[in-house]
Amino acid sequence: MKKSDGMDEAIALSRPGLRWSAYFAQLFLAVLLFSSVGFAQTEGAPVIIPAEEDTALLSSDPVAEGAQTFLDQVLAAEVEEREIVGAAAVLLKDGEMIAASGAGFADAAANIAVDPEATRFRLGSISKLITATAVMQLVDRGDLDLDTDINAYVDFDIPGGFGEEITLRHLLTHTAGYSDVYSLIFLPDDTYHLPLEDYVKTYQPPVVYAPGSTLAYSNYSMALAGYIVQNVSGQSYEKYVQDQIFRPLGMASATMMQPLPEGDPALSVGYMRGNQPGPFEYIGAEPYGALTSTLTDFAKFYAALQRGGEFEGARILSAERVAEMLTLQDMDPATEKTGSGFGIGFAMETSGPAGREAFHGGDTVQFHSNATLWLDQGYALIISQNTDGWRIAGAIERAFEDYAGFPKSAPGTEVPDAAEAKSVAGTYFNPRYSSHSILKIAQLAQGRSIAVHPDGGLQSGRSRFARIAPFTYQDVERADRLLIFLTDESGKVIQVKDSTYSVGLPVPFLESQAVQFPLIGFAVTGMLVALVCGLVALITRLFRQDRPWPKRWLVSGLMGTGFLVCLGGFAATILGIQNDVMSMTPERNTAIRLFQLFGWVFIAALVGLSWLSYRDWMARQIGWLSSAATSVFLLSGLAGVWFLATWNVLTFNLRY
Repeated sequence: MKKSDGMDEAIALSRPGLRWSAYFAQLFLAVLLFSSVGFAQTEGAPVIIPAEEDTALLSSDPVAEGAQTFLDQVLAAEVEEREIVGAAAVLLKDGEMIAASGAGFADAAANIAVDPEATRFRLGSISKLITATAVMQLVDRGDLDLDTDINAYVDFDIPGGFGEEITLRHLLTHTAGYSDVYSLIFLPDDTYHLPLEDYVKTYQPPVVYAPGSTLAYSNYSMALAGYIVQNVSGQSYEKYVQDQIFRPLGMASATMMQPLPEGDPALSVGYMRGNQPGPFEYIGAEPYGALTSTLTDFAKFYAALQRGGEFEGARILSAERVAEMLTLQDMDPATEKTGSGFGIGFAMETSGPAGREAFHGGDTVQFHSNATLWLDQGYALIISQNTDGWRIAGAIERAFEDYAGFPKSAPGTEVPDAAEAKSVAGTYFNPRYSSHSILKIAQLAQGRSIAVHPDGGLQSGRSRFARIAPFTYQDVERADRLLIFLTDESGKVIQVKDSTYSVGLPVPFLESQAVQFPLIGFAVTGMLVALVCGLVALITRLFRQDRPWPKRWLVSGLMGTGFLVCLGGFAATILGIQNDVMSMTPERNTAIRLFQLFGWVFIAALVGLSWLSYRDWMARQIGWLSSAATSVFLLSGLAGVWFLATWNVLTFNLRY
């Protein structure tokens, strides 16, 4: 099972944390156009462990012996080829650092080079591992239980769903069933940044999947887990992890605080696309993404996990709790069947030829990182870049696997079954999306199409997948990439597993592109004609004042105006978020309320046109041409209502 090139944001949105894909923007615009609208032991110590200090390790392990040269070369090559401003990487073996490397610049304008020991990176969703560890510390102390209803640990009501309670195990494995939340996910300043308590209480999403039934990656789940740590420990979340994790391990540069001290020379500048420097990014809730650290300091945390919870005399977790974190939790059917999903906090692969892998990625707008543990070989690799664009972690990890001689996935024997291929073909969406808000439209644009390939098997994107076992298909060019379909008792596909972090769910037929695109095309066309007819009628009446007011035509024009303004405002909002995910703030609420208002003007006009048409028809005061035009307007108006209602355009919810 592929792990999405090591990124934890292998999801419907291209950031995890979260940026709308360009594909969505292109699709939505096309529809409108078509429709005519070191860890060093002391500060300053060498980053690399000198051979004389660890002669046994280097002499007995040829991988460790050449690790520094390998890491220097592959990191520098990726930074240059992908035009990354700066990046760092650290490699560990059995809790000892064997190599650390930096390439490029932490601040290009000031000519400050990346130093893996001194340069701090924003590590994004890798923060979730710290949050999970904090929870497990409180489990160790008997203050928390992973399988108790979380309402026992909070001071506000958290509804379950589908007759099931939500537990900490659900939160930490992303199986609580929450619709996702994108409001305030990234912020360019602290204007709208909320305290953790206010965030989890204000932005609580609905439960849309039965807890334990569906892997749906959730930032809110981890924010809530962090709040539970805060509420139960009696310390702020940031202070708790500082006192209980960072300080004991000697992670002097690590913090969850926002902002960092002004002018801190250790913090790398973050670069937007085009390598333009960006602002300090505030993360909406610290537990899911606010971690800042040098890579050598963060490596101490991974070293502690490799050593069963202890590093240089400081124990942060019992060996039993560490083992549980690094054990795949069979919480949902896809994880149970494929051996791919989540441990406690960690994303995990357990069925690959290289054995068990535990990892997590972290994406902000400007920084992209990944940290992987190869549990059976004892290696760990941590990588971070300070530039938006191509994620280099996946390529470096694959290069290390080759360098270390890890076993690779082998091509399976193709066993064609045309009937099965036809039965699983369709469009699938990632359950990590905001189904309760106006951002639900992402499901329409970002569904994954899986079709029957002319040469047999399946096609997804540009790749052909050959059937190698019942409901299991392998990429013919990359043997580590699989599509595994889960079916119910009747043989109907209910999920496809194609990534560690997620599953795909079949797109309901009425929400598919095949239905929705013609629907919106018909609605927009009809409303444009209604608007034109209303304008013509109004102008005619102004010049011919001896004639009665053409009420039906004027109401038709109002209906068209309301719909088109509503749709235009909706499109502008969505595309604005696509272009700037830091704009998901209350500043957008006025524009959202405005297009919602015009949507309800459209519905009121549709009801008025229906009444006027019925009255005139009953009085036999409507001709065949007028009757036909009015019928088209009414039908296209109903199509518009269906579209707007399906994608939550008319909702009064501003929590997206």
